[in-house]
Amino acid sequence: MTIDIYTRLINGKKYLKLHDHNYYKSISLEDNVYFTLRDLFLNISHDITICMNVVWFTEKLTNYTFYEDRKIDFKYSNMLNNKLYLQHLLKFLNQINEDSFEFIVPPEDIDIGEEAINAYYDINLSTYLILEDWLCQLEFLKKCIKEKIENLNFCDDFPNIIY
Repeated sequence: MTIDIYTRLINGKKYLKLHDHNYYKSISLEDNVYFTLRDLFLNISHDITICMNVVWFTEKLTNYTFYEDRKIDFKYSNMLNNKLYLQHLLKFLNQINEDSFEFIVPPEDIDIGEEAINAYYDINLSTYLILEDWLCQLEFLKKCIKEKIENLNFCDDFPNIIY
């Protein structure tokens, strides 16, 4: 038997599995948004509404290009210059909190095998992050998005309108 839950609760500490190396979030605002959304999709797969929102935001940000299909010349869309997109993204991210995640410890009264138990408790901190730290990163991202919104004019969303 395998344990397919990516969140971990070990000795009272909550851990999230990083979809990709955490470094990628530091490259640009677009990367921070994208890799945060990937983390959400991986760790909140039990909530279909959140997953559908993640997919929607991701598709718009990447012009429907999957991470695995990116070429060396990949560029994000200009959605982070779209005030409406950013406002919706911020509203969505503001709904994410500690209660959004499920932390299930394997029950001790069933035999799932020593290998599965060891895999659950083996935390590699290059692939997992303590939930509190991940939520701090999320707060920083939301702050960056708020600043971006403040620096955009509403008319930036409609560049082809003639006044």
